[in-house]
Amino acid sequence: MRLIRFGAKGAEKPGVIIEGERRDCSSYFEDWNRNFFNEDGLDKLSELVQKKGRDLPPVPADTRWGSCIPRPNMIMCIGLNYSDHALESGMEIPGEPVLFTKASNTIKWAL
Repeated sequence: MRLIRFGAKGAEKPGVIIEGERRDCSSYFEDWNRNFFNEDGLDKLSELVQKKGRDLPPVPADTRWGSCIPRPNMIMCIGLNYSDHALESGMEIPGEPVLFTKASNTIKWAL
């Protein structure tokens, strides 16, 4: 199960991908927003998908995709070139990927 949003720009609806198919969850959830995550939304969504799954309304194939999260407060990033950067800096290569954050106001959002 993957979170998606779909529909006209500025009026996106929440949905999921189940077994490669887009399904509409807008009858059950307002959006994948802060309230959703703060109020155990993922657990509630998992229960819904287990109960209804493929009975959730399909999203037509020609429907516009939106970003999966409307306006995140923070972006979590994984340094893909952390080993190269460590070598360039004369540092030891980390044993695990390096995580870093970016404030959402540093990302240029597509219009």
